[in-house]
Amino acid sequence: MNWKIYHFNSVKSTNDTACSYPIGTVVFADKQTNGRGRHGRLWISQEGNLFVSFVLPEYGYQTPLLSFITAVSVKETLDDFGFSCQIKWPNDILLNHKKIAGILLEQHDDKVIVGIGINLKNAPCNDDVLYPATALNTLVGKHEIILALCHKITKNLSIFNQDGFDIIRHKWLQSAVGINERIFVRLPHETISGVFTQLTPQGAISLKLDDGTVRFITAGDVFFNKKEIT
Repeated sequence: MNWKIYHFNSVKSTNDTACSYPIGTVVFADKQTNGRGRHGRLWISQEGNLFVSFVLPEYGYQTPLLSFITAVSVKETLDDFGFSCQIKWPNDILLNHKKIAGILLEQHDDKVIVGIGINLKNAPCNDDVLYPATALNTLVGKHEIILALCHKITKNLSIFNQDGFDIIRHKWLQSAVGINERIFVRLPHETISGVFTQLTPQGAISLKLDDGTVRFITAGDVFFNKKEIT
């Protein structure tokens, strides 16, 4: 992918701005006035953090897998800068069990806007935050991280295009928190608990319940103990 990068001082959201640009565009901003996360949640956009969106092609029924490709790319990027991170299903990035980065996919016609927020300098502290946050407190510059992300996303998209999802899935599993452990998944009308045994080829959680049955989860909020659930 030959990326073209655009920088803005302030935008409503980088995802909204990126909608106007073609595939292969990267949009980042110093400030977001109305950032958002998954399920329409507020993304607190404190200055000093990284807000960037990549414009990617859509992949039909496999488009949701871009979430996992991006998560692996962000994790590998931060690893290269000396941070040992993990991935919380589907695509939150954790450092020391606290959220350091989030990813939001939004499809627009034949393209997908992939928004990435990384807490470089500040960790949001707000009752609306779903999971405790932390910050890298790094001297690494935004441009360096964006260029590294461009490289990693290009590399992992190439793997996906050539070999399918399996290699990416194994990369994701090697970095995932909660595998082969009991987790809690909050769904719209219930919270269920079981052992997270596998990530399916479609990107779903394979959850083994206490009665021995297996349930596949495609959407929900994952927690690692009851105390985290509010």
